[in-house]
Amino acid sequence: MIRPNQNQNESPQILVIDDDPLFRAKVRQQAKKRGLPVTVCGSLREMQVMAEATEFDVAIVDYYLDDLKTYLRGTDIASILESTPVMLISNTDHGIEDNDPFPPSVRKFVNKKIGIGAILDAALNIAAAPKSSDQ
Repeated sequence: MIRPNQNQNESPQILVIDDDPLFRAKVRQQAKKRGLPVTVCGSLREMQVMAEATEFDVAIVDYYLDDLKTYLRGTDIASILESTPVMLISNTDHGIEDNDPFPPSVRKFVNKKIGIGAILDAALNIAAAPKSSDQ
């Protein structure tokens, strides 16, 4: 997805929401090395403020952040991030289950064990994918 003011050669704007300060620091460091624009937040409240102020091409969200599953049952993450594709991350090996109440904006679930570089690559692939018709 390309923002209206983004040209083909610009990197996608990535939003990372994770309550682990070490993980956030590592993401910042890896993104800086790769020249990727990344904004990091430590909470859902912070995410809401950032999503209202900036348009992002993809959001990487910690699955266990602020009890995200409970939060999503009451508030559709798509309404907060509008049409921003979301990738959930976790330290566990489970994936998105059929009975999970996730909106269509949640595109992928990955384990943090794959590494920050691979997480960023997956996010870039999601941002580059054509927008689905259900968004």
